[in-house]
Amino acid sequence: EKERFLWSRLRGGPYMPTPLIHQRRLYVLANNGVLTCHDLASGKTLFRQRVGEGGANAYTASPIAADGHLYCISEDGKATVVAMDAKGTIVGRNAIGESVLASPAIARGRLLIRGEKHLFAIESN
Repeated sequence: EKERFLWSRLRGGPYMPTPLIHQRRLYVLANNGVLTCHDLASGKTLFRQRVGEGGANAYTASPIAADGHLYCISEDGKATVVAMDAKGTIVGRNAIGESVLASPAIARGRLLIRGEKHLFAIESN
């Protein structure tokens, strides 16, 4: 029987972070901080870029999507906010101040980040 794949990639998959599908796009954050966005139907790569800077190059936590943005947090607690636009524009960077290995979550309008010693709840006013 013929295999029924729309498309596949032999390289570029993450070891730990879970890929994310949002609005017909597949976002893949590799362990080294390279974010790749593919068109879900065709597999065409829309953009590929490094989201970490200044030593932020190890990612265990999976990215999450909220309000048109991806939130990617490195193991050393550096958070990068990426617009879910055609280019993956980086719109913000923040330091949590401690190690982060767990994937963030969203509940009741708050971004929840579990650090090595603290649970952070972030919301906009």
